[in-house]
Amino acid sequence: MSRVVKMYLGGYNILMTLGWTYVLARLIKAWALGRGPGDVFSSFENALSIFQTGAVLEVLHAMFGLVRSSWQSTFLQVSSRIYVVWAALYLIPSVRGLWAVSTMILAWALTEVPRYLYFSVMSQGSPPRWLTWLRYSTFFILYPLGAGSEMAVLYSCLSHLKSQPLLSLDLASLRLSFNVYRNTILALLAYIPVSSVCPTDRLL
Repeated sequence: MSRVVKMYLGGYNILMTLGWTYVLARLIKAWALGRGPGDVFSSFENALSIFQTGAVLEVLHAMFGLVRSSWQSTFLQVSSRIYVVWAALYLIPSVRGLWAVSTMILAWALTEVPRYLYFSVMSQGSPPRWLTWLRYSTFFILYPLGAGSEMAVLYSCLSHLKSQPLLSLDLASLRLSFNVYRNTILALLAYIPVSSVCPTDRLL
């Protein structure tokens, strides 16, 4: 791996570590202040959209051989979260008040902070044992919590989407329509094979 690539990946991982640490800190602060689930989400929604969407770069890293992970498994894992953020939380604001949203973000943040930190340190040398343990052990609890919360959020969207299933986008003279209701059902069904993919496949 060239020095430039190492510097880029190191910078990317540091930035993502800081971003997810910020999301986690805002979540904990909102809970400490006794805010309801809806208010909790509003305290970090912009940061969440930026740093979760930033994970799309991980797919490109894998596709172009910058990392050793499979781009297919990385795509499945990243796309499920992207769909939850943009197709659920942003299209249907009412679901933001679910407790499942808070537990989902908690699981995401507690997974991503040590993961990105691990690869940040690894780009400069050998990570300490405690960090290696966090990176490869906590997902046994956090992955089911996160995936279960994601499914609960998507399921809660179905009643709203059934009455308004289509999303239309006007791009210049081209009009595109998406059946979000059908796609959300497919997304829920996709959790069965996706859950069989080990989340540690996402290597940076």
